Amino acid sequence: MDKPQITYVRCFTFTCNFSLQVSVSPVPVYVPGEGLQLLPPRLAAPFICEVCRAEPTKLKAAREEMFKYIGPEQTQEGFDG
Repeated sequence: MDKPQITYVRCFTFTCNFSLQVSVSPVPVYVPGEGLQLLPPRLAAPFICEVCRAEPTKLKAAREEMFKYIGPEQTQEGFDG
């Protein structure tokens, strides 16, 4: 079995010095018309460590900063409330 490919990503809050260990090993994805392919994961979402997630003020600040980059928060009818 292949050794997993690992990278380290800094916590998005930028108020702590934690780095999170993230697997970037290719995963099988079905692509219509092309079949099953091994593709690397897209690391588009911000990573927030569990210490910062546990502190409401840090989490709120991180979410506000995140939405500056990705646009306003969106909800899906029937799933998010």
